[in-house]
Amino acid sequence: MPEPEGYDKIFHLGIRPDREINHLIETPFEILREEYNVELPVNKDQKYLFLEKRPPHSVNALHKDCVVFNMFGESFVPLNNYSLHLLDDLWQDILKVVDEECIAVSGQRESFQYKNYDVGLICPIDFYETACMINYSRCFVGVQSACAAIANGLKVPRIILCGYTNAIPTGDNFKTIELVEPIGEVTKKLREFVKIKSNVFILKGLAKEYKK
Repeated sequence: MPEPEGYDKIFHLGIRPDREINHLIETPFEILREEYNVELPVNKDQKYLFLEKRPPHSVNALHKDCVVFNMFGESFVPLNNYSLHLLDDLWQDILKVVDEECIAVSGQRESFQYKNYDVGLICPIDFYETACMINYSRCFVGVQSACAAIANGLKVPRIILCGYTNAIPTGDNFKTIELVEPIGEVTKKLREFVKIKSNVFILKGLAKEYKK
């Protein structure tokens, strides 16, 4: 995590290995209070991930209205081939109806998953760059993951894929979708956060669902 200039103090938060095992999971508020004697105001609208006004080079190249995707993760390992086929269809359909620039954010280990998608791919060098990209975007679309948690903390609108796992999103300003959800229903949820292409494809998507 690079340390930006211009601050009197920088607090590094996270898991403390020297704590007792039942205290390993701490909230940032507790760490600040117990270790630094600092109290932050509890305000649901306050962003506690402070980002530089000038984002990293990879983020500078993005269009302000881009949509950031994080489509895969370790939680998909148990999925069978049929479910993975449904997942592929869902992401392909969503990419076709979104008018904004689409950028995928991925770790190096999952980057091969994106080779069949018409989407720009960026593998951030660190967590800070990932946060900057999501903060810069118009909307986040993807799985319940660390990236989704960043989007929640930064108040970025989210479309979260659920149903394949017990994970349930929390917070506000988000919609959930499922693997078997018709593309017409998905686009209704997307429309609240991003620009959608003409209804022609939506009607085709609905027709495709009715034929099943």
